[in-house]
Amino acid sequence: MAKKPEPNLLDLIPVHHVEWQKNDSEQIDLIVPKFRHPLMQKWMKRLGKSPVLTVHLDLHGSYIWLCINGSDTVEEIAGHFQKQFGEEIEPVYDRLTAFIRILKLHKYIQLKTYSGQ
Repeated sequence: MAKKPEPNLLDLIPVHHVEWQKNDSEQIDLIVPKFRHPLMQKWMKRLGKSPVLTVHLDLHGSYIWLCINGSDTVEEIAGHFQKQFGEEIEPVYDRLTAFIRILKLHKYIQLKTYSGQ
């Protein structure tokens, strides 16, 4: 049986999978639970520790995060990113796909395929 080919990352649509907020410097902070299980979160609170991690994104990461709207593909986001920052972020596709893969690896985003009209 033939294996289904992997979809092209540039054709996929990223979707936020964690809570986030803008910080005082107008950049993005991701709010990530240390544990997914509610009992573990409750236990952390009882120990006086925060049940969440805060991941601070830099200027470029924050811009990309804000471009993730659940309807634009990675390729469309690359176009916005390149238009905003120009040659400062070249090679744009290498930087963007590496960042998207990291976000996916840590389960900060999900990637979905375009479902058609």
